[in-house]
Amino acid sequence: MKQCSKCKQVKDESEFHKSKDSKDGRVSQCKVCKSAYYGPAYRAANREKIKQQQKAYNLNPARRERKSAYAKLYYITHRERLVEYRNSRRAQATAISRRWKTGCTPEQYAALLAKQNSRCAICGAVPNGKELCIDHDHETGILRELLCDRCNKTLGLLKDDPIVARSMAAYLEKWRQ
Repeated sequence: MKQCSKCKQVKDESEFHKSKDSKDGRVSQCKVCKSAYYGPAYRAANREKIKQQQKAYNLNPARRERKSAYAKLYYITHRERLVEYRNSRRAQATAISRRWKTGCTPEQYAALLAKQNSRCAICGAVPNGKELCIDHDHETGILRELLCDRCNKTLGLLKDDPIVARSMAAYLEKWRQ
């Protein structure tokens, strides 16, 4: 049991934040009094002071070195778990992004991939390491087929105009001979 220096109530030690600097290992004010003092009103009135303290704390070379050493050690000891987590999040983020941009669900993507034998619909290339892009009509939003990155970018540069595409093909045929 401990008495709060602010409200003078006797409370259980769990009601006080821990502190390495005090004899009993706890701060003198209870959590309620401390949060009332350092709450939103205090932060609003002392915004610049708090920013300067945070900046000084973050720029402290010894702290930065400790933080960097801890991060390296953590990465070394948890590498497999972190890689697994990153890969699962990447797949999840890709699915969310694909759904948001084109309206394509993971099931629709899998069906298109199976239908095309995991190949680009234009050049027939199998993507190496990258997923195929979803080609869709920008005006109607209708999904067309899956394309490799190069074909998808080419269609974008042509602005989906078949006349320009035929003209380009004729130009290439003319100079091929």
